[in-house]
Amino acid sequence: AITAVLLCLLYFISGIVTPSVAFAAWSSAVPWAVVGGLLIGTAMIETGLAKRIAYWMIIKTGGSYLAVLISLCIVGIILAPFVPDPMARVAILIPIAVGLCQAMNIEPQSKLASAAMLAVYFGGMSSCLAFLTGGAHIMMAAEMTEKVVGEKILWIQWVIQNFVPAVLWILMSLFVAIVVLRVLRVEHKNAVDEVRKQYLELGPMQSSEKKLTVILLVLLVLCATDFIHGISAGWLIPLLAPLLFIPGVNILKAEHVNKINFGIVLFIIGAMEIGIVAGKVGAAKVV
Repeated sequence: AITAVLLCLLYFISGIVTPSVAFAAWSSAVPWAVVGGLLIGTAMIETGLAKRIAYWMIIKTGGSYLAVLISLCIVGIILAPFVPDPMARVAILIPIAVGLCQAMNIEPQSKLASAAMLAVYFGGMSSCLAFLTGGAHIMMAAEMTEKVVGEKILWIQWVIQNFVPAVLWILMSLFVAIVVLRVLRVEHKNAVDEVRKQYLELGPMQSSEKKLTVILLVLLVLCATDFIHGISAGWLIPLLAPLLFIPGVNILKAEHVNKINFGIVLFIIGAMEIGIVAGKVGAAKVV
């Protein structure tokens, strides 16, 4: 993050470009979408909604080890349109996966535990391919493509074209991990009873979870109808994220913001600016 900030400053201090070019990435939807996504991800953790979704999914799929792996991937896909930072999705899923491994008496650093962590990785990282708002790099690529082809890439258009290939990629990745690690041959405890117990301990959906669910559904509908209202999906996430703080909703408070590592946003800005400045001075054409 510090390197990224220095790069932007040195670009214009050295006279290579003007400040408006050195900080042009801030006018893009990408960093603001990541900020909004980090807030939504924090809300999903604080309210317990992410854990509720994961537990419910595992119970419905039977609680076997294979079902746990698939469920972790599915939850990653569910989080993808709302949390456009793959690492944030992985951070949400890891505590859930660790808890599930403990419930199944799986030893840390074993092949079974490794496969569970890989399922988190596949679900959290590869799910970015399915949605236009699935990752900062996806939104960056889409913005650049729009400038070249002169056409707006719609959120629903991206889903129609890429959702199925992304899911297939995730399942193929998981299959390879299972085959290489040979985890289905290892004895393990079924997790469904323990997961059902933890799910019941969550109790009925709290008011904060219901409010967050409504906000997420509204966000999903707005993203899917960007061809009607004309607002880019990348701007919808930071537009709705502040609703988490307003009176009457009160899902997040100031102290929750202080816990978020916004260094990733500065890092993304620095990465974007390398491309922007390279294009401005002609270095991209030389390469």
